[in-house]
Formats: sequence, C-alpha cells, structure tokens
Amino acid sequence: MLGRKQYDEEMIRDFFHHLQAELAVCLTQVAPDGQTPNRELLAQLAWYAKKYDVCGLLSTVEADTTEVPPGCVEDLLKNVRAARTHELKAALDALDALGPVVTEALLCLRQPHQVPKRRVKLTDVMERLRASGLTDLGRAAC
Repeated sequence: MLGRKQYDEEMIRDFFHHLQAELAVCLTQVAPDGQTPNRELLAQLAWYAKKYDVCGLLSTVEADTTEVPPGCVEDLLKNVRAARTHELKAALDALDALGPVVTEALLCLRQPHQVPKRRVKLTDVMERLRASGLTDLGRAAC
C-alpha cells in the first residue's frame, strides 16, 4: 500500500506568491512605458528561485521574424506585447479573485480528515444588506 500524501501548505502558498510576483514583474517588463520592476518583487523572485531551484514559472517570449517583411516587425511586436499585457493583467486579476478561496482551502488543509465547514450568521447578512440600502430582503430574510 502506498503511503498517504498530504498537500504541502507552504509549497502551495509559495507557488501562488511566486506566480503573482512573476506576473507583476513580467507585466512591468512588457509595459510600453519601459518601467523597471519593483526591487522587492525581484528579490522575492530570487528567493523563490533559490528555494525551489527554478528559473521561472512563465516563459519568455522570443520573436521569430523569419519571412516577415522588415517594415512589419515593429507593428507585429507591438501587437504581441499588447496581447501579452492583456494576458498578464487578466492572470493577475484572476489570482486576486482566487485569493480568498485559496486562503480558505489552505486553512482546510490544516484539518485534512474533517469535512470543512464555515458558519454563516444570517443576521449579519441581513444587517449588511440593510446597511447597503437594500430594503426588500425577501420573505426568507424577514
């Protein structure tokens, strides 16, 4: 029988932070205004690279200009940078949106043999809805 394995919380957390930092650095590198990456992010990337013995999590983009007319190269490269910028921004937004769920999942890893539960106090929900100006809470919330 194979030994049971559990997820490594530290490694999962590190992976998400590493990916987020690398996305942010790559985004500044493809930005048209020529920004330089934040020193703290670069230090964070170096730390993860050393800790996990990895060069990076994202590919670098190299342009193959074979058979492309010289007058088209610059415009095509601008299109590639714009598409990559959009892709990186969307990925950062997605990671931000996943943040609370990943945090919840990591908390659940600490008790791997219990069904995770989260208690939602409905009176708190009612109060937040009322505070937001919602007056018709429906029959169930009365």
